Order: sequence, then C-alpha cells, then structure tokens
Amino acid sequence: MVKQSSLKIAISQREETIGKFTYDCLAQNWYKFLNKHQIIPIPNVDDNKEYDFDVLILSGGNCSLSRFHTELKLYNHAVDKNLPIIGICHGAFFIAEINGSICADVKGHKDTEHMINMEDKEFIVNSSHNSKITKLGKNFNIIATDKEYNIEAFKHDKKSIWGMLWHPENMKNAVLPLELHTLLM
Repeated sequence: MVKQSSLKIAISQREETIGKFTYDCLAQNWYKFLNKHQIIPIPNVDDNKEYDFDVLILSGGNCSLSRFHTELKLYNHAVDKNLPIIGICHGAFFIAEINGSICADVKGHKDTEHMINMEDKEFIVNSSHNSKITKLGKNFNIIATDKEYNIEAFKHDKKSIWGMLWHPENMKNAVLPLELHTLLM
C-alpha cells in the first residue's frame, strides 16, 4: 500500500435520536486524527448517491437499521472497487459479522484500557464495548489479541480489509497496524 499525501476518506456515522429528531454524528476526534486527509462523513440516508472516495472507514458507535444499510452499501462499493476498508469497533464487528465471524459477549472491556499483542509488540489500547469476536470468517486472519487471546484486530488475507476493536482516533499516539499507519499517518 502506497501512502498518498491526501486521501478522500469516507466515514460512516453513528445515529442518535434526540427528542423527535434523528441525527448523524461523527466524533470530532476523527477530524484531528485524519487531519492530513479529506473526510467525507456519510449520512445514514438512502439517497442512492454514489460517493467518490479512496478509503472507507466504518466508525464506532451504535447500530441502527438505516446505518446497517448505509454501511453495507458503502462496504460493497469499496469491495467492488478494491478500496481499503477499515472497521473501528462497531465497524470491525460489522465487517466480522457480514463475513461469517462469530461474536459473543465479553466482560471487562467496557470503558477501559488493556494490553494487546500486535506485530510482535505490546500496545495499550482503549476499549468501548461488551463484545468479542470468537471466530473469524473465511479469509480473515488475526493480527492482534489481548492477554486472554481474544481477537482485537484482523485483516483479510487477499484484500485490504481491516478491523480493530479499539479507537485509534481517541488515542494520543494512535495504535495501528504498520500498513495502516503508513497509509493514514
């Protein structure tokens, strides 16, 4: 993967309902984290619009039916165009589940930090979820685990599709697999 000076990065958004209105939301940390690139926040509205982007990030947050349909459309588009796809937390679980992985509940991972092993090094990462991936779908490989050998990150063996269960955008020094660090930073 060759680093480009500025990428067009499409990023999915969480959906929040406040009172009678539903909003698409993207954490401001994404703008700081990807400040070298053009960020294209994608609304959870099926408007049949085609988006032009170089990289797709499926962000963290909650799940909704409209978000599911938006992310599935974006994911299929990126796969068809052979574009890099990066799933963060919710986005990683989304990628895992639509590709036949098995997920389950986990204790002790909500609003905490813990050690992972990735690329023969140890890192401390954040955690914002109560789920884990117990088995990856076909063509996906584990690239990071925690001390209990829970899957923390994965990659497709032929395509540039990644999933990480932590939030690099919320870290002072983002932890990323080397290939993604080269692409994004």
